[in-house]
Amino acid sequence: MNRKHSWKWMVTAASLAVGLALIASACGSKSSTSGGTTTAAASSGKTFPNFRIAYDTGIDYLDPGLSYTVEGWQIMWNVYLPLIGYTHAAGPDGATLVPYLAKALPTVSLRIR
Repeated sequence: MNRKHSWKWMVTAASLAVGLALIASACGSKSSTSGGTTTAAASSGKTFPNFRIAYDTGIDYLDPGLSYTVEGWQIMWNVYLPLIGYTHAAGPDGATLVPYLAKALPTVSLRIR
């Protein structure tokens, strides 16, 4: 085997070793989380629900200023909070405005000149 082929073989072997190490590290144990709580949350006594979502179609952006697809807005509905918004309820109750990040709903005054 000449020097050129041995160098390629070493690079290939090193790449394979790195790839296997990455795969092995991604297959770690599940002991660090249990029941939707992380170890930091478990030590503070707080529990947080899992938020899992699966889409097989492409999501364009997770930025409210750039997203224009239904899939992107469905995710952002559960993630981003505006100042005011609608209640998360079905039917007519879902048309009620409530403060999300605002302290209270704004008061509307009508001034006619």
